[in-house]
Amino acid sequence: MVAWMSYKASKVHGDVDERLQTASVAEISERREYLCRIISVTAFLAKQGISSHGYSETDDSSNQKNFLECMQLLHKFHPFLQRYKAPASCTYLSSYSQNELIGCCSTEVTAQIIQEVKESKMFEVMADEAKDGHTEQLAVYVRYVPPDGNIKESFLCLKKLDGYGAGVITNAVEQVLVSNNIADLKVVAQTYDGAAVMNGSVRDNHNQFPAVQKELHIEQRELLQISNTRWSCQLSSVIALLENFPVVMKSLQKIRRPTALGLHAKLSQLPVVYLLVGLKKLLGITEGFLKVLQKETVDLAQAVHYKSAVHDTVVSQRTAKAAEKIRATTKAACEKNNTQESSLGPRRKQEDG
Repeated sequence: MVAWMSYKASKVHGDVDERLQTASVAEISERREYLCRIISVTAFLAKQGISSHGYSETDDSSNQKNFLECMQLLHKFHPFLQRYKAPASCTYLSSYSQNELIGCCSTEVTAQIIQEVKESKMFEVMADEAKDGHTEQLAVYVRYVPPDGNIKESFLCLKKLDGYGAGVITNAVEQVLVSNNIADLKVVAQTYDGAAVMNGSVRDNHNQFPAVQKELHIEQRELLQISNTRWSCQLSSVIALLENFPVVMKSLQKIRRPTALGLHAKLSQLPVVYLLVGLKKLLGITEGFLKVLQKETVDLAQAVHYKSAVHDTVVSQRTAKAAEKIRATTKAACEKNNTQESSLGPRRKQEDG
């Protein structure tokens, strides 16, 4: 009778296997609905150029950064997310899962770009350096005319560079074109930025620099390019040069090119180092004032007061005592780097002030 009743129930509700399959289908459908919302948030943040994750995403954090905060906002108003409980093993909320989803989105977008380039049958390739910390990368773009007739410029990929020469950059661009199956199309133009990389002496300096830092047991730091328009960058450039001074000197010696030897000879002179130390002191005084002037909202009264304070500080440095202090710092730096002291001319005797 028990077997008979079970058989009758299976005709109405289905057997065990059918029930398991039904439950599995429902579970799969719910997981897909959940994943669709995860992907939508990920795609939205990527489209807007907004970072997904941050440093603090714990449950007790007041701000769990953009991705988790967006998911919490959806959960607040979305009945499905309020009802659905994701398994602990596959919530898709971790940074690893997010990076994987972003990679999938990138693959789909790149595939669409490649399809449009193939339909246009010709394109222009553009490349520029894009350093990530101490890693040199090449950003590769394509410019083309899709079927709708509107010119488009699209980012293709970042390619890690193993060197700085023209040959290395050429090989990197060719590898990108081959890997995206557009190497056989007609390239009608090429555009590159940062042409100084092609210069041999600059390339050799780049190659020598990290090796010499390691040899001298000096913390790896980058030299910063001088800006002609932003004075606030001048201080950072001077500090970077002074902190890397022994590395720069030894790198220039190893390069053995006329330009490098000329720079080494100039930097070996005490007056040049003296000017660098003095410029660091001067820019350190004016840096705070420059930052005040660059604020979105500038208080005129505060700016005038700050200007007067900076002026008084600069004037106070025009003393024999301040000059001697700079000279002592310079001599110490020269002696540390075995730089020969050359004459600064006779010292002027003057009263303080």
